[in-house]
Amino acid sequence: MPEPFVSVIVPVHNAEKALPRLMASLRAQRYPRERFEMILVDNRSTDRSREVMRRFGDVTALSQTARQGPAATRNEGIRAARGEVLAFIDADCWAHPDWLSSGIRTLMEKRLDRVAGRVEFVLPRRPNIYEIYDSSVYFRQTDFLSAGWCGTGNLFVRRSVFDEVGLFDSELISHEDSEWGLRATRAGKSLDYAPEAVVYHRARASLASLVRKWIRTEYGAAQAWRRHGLFELHLWTKKANYRPLTGTWRSFAPPVRENPHLRVTMDGISNILRLAGNLGSFLGYFNLGRRGPPYNIILLRFFIRGREVTRANWHKFGSEVTEDSLDAIAHAIYDTVGPLRCAVHGKKAEIECHGESLSGIQFRVTACCEAFHERVEKALESIRPTLRRS
Repeated sequence: MPEPFVSVIVPVHNAEKALPRLMASLRAQRYPRERFEMILVDNRSTDRSREVMRRFGDVTALSQTARQGPAATRNEGIRAARGEVLAFIDADCWAHPDWLSSGIRTLMEKRLDRVAGRVEFVLPRRPNIYEIYDSSVYFRQTDFLSAGWCGTGNLFVRRSVFDEVGLFDSELISHEDSEWGLRATRAGKSLDYAPEAVVYHRARASLASLVRKWIRTEYGAAQAWRRHGLFELHLWTKKANYRPLTGTWRSFAPPVRENPHLRVTMDGISNILRLAGNLGSFLGYFNLGRRGPPYNIILLRFFIRGREVTRANWHKFGSEVTEDSLDAIAHAIYDTVGPLRCAVHGKKAEIECHGESLSGIQFRVTACCEAFHERVEKALESIRPTLRRS
């Protein structure tokens, strides 16, 4: 029986540096090259992603500009796909040479409708605290499967499933994979796990990137609740989401659990991200009808002595603005949330959001950022050899 023809669909947004690595891994697949196509769909990239895409002569390069977000971008790829099976991978990932073969074999031999593959985080030789956190907390496909869905960073689906249950909800800026997955599960579409179908992903290396991720996902969760009645427990309106988190370190590897400094740090990061998630949920709750993700509808401005701080000139303010103090969290919010106006005088900050004063929030987060860099570095040094061995 011949192998099914497969369409590999990749949503692209500002991925010029990651695309060559992804494409090299797809070209190295052991699945017969004549039996799969590669579809790259750019979504309003502001870097050289489209130029890089055009260099690959063996791909279908598309552009989706109607909406910002992965759902509409993947939908564009689905419409253009010729395959009996659709395989999804993200632009910032890369695939094991047996990725396609393993996923398709599981799908066909077990006669399944959907198959989720394994996402393996790649850590540097000296991972920082944020990379350890990210690799321990995010993209647990087996947890997703137990809830009836799976992430689209590594997913194989028969084309007929989309024909029956519909495409991703393009209104959602996040959680489009969970909403669609639950929709397919309710329609009786089978789902299983193929741990041999591996894609690799670099862990996020800064608190700023974790904050951006958390705001975006909880924004999408609030949208999904408004549109589909899902994820009510994630809402910013729930009192439980404002209680301090303790003991989150218990879900981490033994080197973290056995270090008291790292236990406190992991709980601290979790609480900062909970705060970011509540902000994202608030924005998603009230901006459902907006097009695009929250960073398209945001105004955030910083001032020092009446002079605006921007991404282009922040380094000119000398010791008043440093990467440890202001840049990490300021740029995260600058990229993600709003409409906000923030006046900064030294290290004192006041944030106003939709007319409600949230004075002190940034000051507390900033203080934590500084403390992390000073407090956990020695603790990290003691566990890095163990992490490398494991």
